[in-house]
Amino acid sequence: MDAGDFQQAIPYAQNYLQIDNLAEELHRRVIVCHAALGNRAAAKAQYEQMVITLERELGVPPLPETVSSYESSLTGQISYLRTVPTPQSWSIMPSLNIPMVGRSDSWQALAQGYQKFKHGGILLISGEAGIGKSRILKEFATHTHRYVINGNAYPSTQSYQPILQASRSPCPTNGCGRASPPCGWLSSR
Repeated sequence: MDAGDFQQAIPYAQNYLQIDNLAEELHRRVIVCHAALGNRAAAKAQYEQMVITLERELGVPPLPETVSSYESSLTGQISYLRTVPTPQSWSIMPSLNIPMVGRSDSWQALAQGYQKFKHGGILLISGEAGIGKSRILKEFATHTHRYVINGNAYPSTQSYQPILQASRSPCPTNGCGRASPPCGWLSSR
């Protein structure tokens, strides 16, 4: 791409961001465009605006690939390729590796839901704070050898916060940047 392409792309992306200022991918592209044009101050301003918007509207930090693009723009090492994030893995800490007791009904309900939706679907786990929702979710994911995408909701969170949190958890890839199906979706509330 030549400089004219980057210069021409910026107003289009900014027009889109006026409609959807939460489109982090477009913020990232504007940052890269400004950096490619040598305008580090504009790249920094775009990044700071996006950080404020994400925190104010959703209470989340930028994605790692956005932080990486921003940091690269400051050093002049611009990456035009979209990076595929490395999936996070869950493990039970050795000190917490104690047997589950008294959760057979919850386990059975989770197993039935999993059988129903194992090729795609959403299972919601709800209950009072501190009763072990996250623990049973982690244990079940470990037991079934499935990757779990998790989102948490609290009385103070916004309506779509769990969905946003879950969607930011990358699925494992098959080596070519595509998600390996099926990727199980579970949400804890």
